[in-house]
Amino acid sequence: MVMRFDYCFHTHTYRCGHANGKDKDYVINAIANGFRVLGFSDHVMLKGYKQPGIRGDYSQLGNYIKSINKLKKAYEDQIEIHIGFECEYLPSMMNYYKKLLKEKKVEYLILGQHCYINQYKEFQWYLGMDNKHQRIEKYTHDLIEGMATGIFAYVAHPDYFVRLFQEYDPIIEKCARLICEASLKYDVPLELNLGGVRGWFVKEKNLHYPNPHFWRIAGEMGVKAVIGVDAHDPKDFSMSNYGYVFDLIDKYQINFIKDYRINEKK
Repeated sequence: MVMRFDYCFHTHTYRCGHANGKDKDYVINAIANGFRVLGFSDHVMLKGYKQPGIRGDYSQLGNYIKSINKLKKAYEDQIEIHIGFECEYLPSMMNYYKKLLKEKKVEYLILGQHCYINQYKEFQWYLGMDNKHQRIEKYTHDLIEGMATGIFAYVAHPDYFVRLFQEYDPIIEKCARLICEASLKYDVPLELNLGGVRGWFVKEKNLHYPNPHFWRIAGEMGVKAVIGVDAHDPKDFSMSNYGYVFDLIDKYQINFIKDYRINEKK
């Protein structure tokens, strides 16, 4: 299926420690590949917490905001640029997230659930929990709680949890339906993540995302879907290898928002 989209609101920077390239190069490559709207959404910097190689230190917050706003002005005649963050739903950080939006330091937040803060005030990765079913149920619960807050524009890679499995498990469908029900209830779109394609296309041996089991259900239920490049390198804006995602949209009649634009959340 031949399909295009002209936006990307899921873009990282070198500050997170696992992305490459200068901020300016992301803009240049997005323009070269026909994008009309570019949103930077690096992993949110959290005061009092350090995750080297995962998210930038809190001390980088000001530099991030200054750099993206400078690019926004420099390229305003060529592309529309926005600034945001990809965030986990962390109850202890909700006031901080709301403050970022209220003070207009960022324009939007997307919900990307990778880990949570445990009772010891340490980060716990869902993929690192011992019991697979407990991991998925915890992930699903936290994702739904995040959607219910109303501050997140959309959910990044909602089917991230399938990476726990080597083969299909019925709990995948159970959790997919719960996530899709919440998406409809709270009117929060779900993301078809192109970063997942780049990962599994080359090396993944477990179940991958975007996952057909998940998106078949999303298509049946009529949830709104957006595409996220999840760029970690300026070259990621190329459309090569992304036919898989367009085929999913076509096969499962997914309610894809072709001209999606961020609505500022407060």
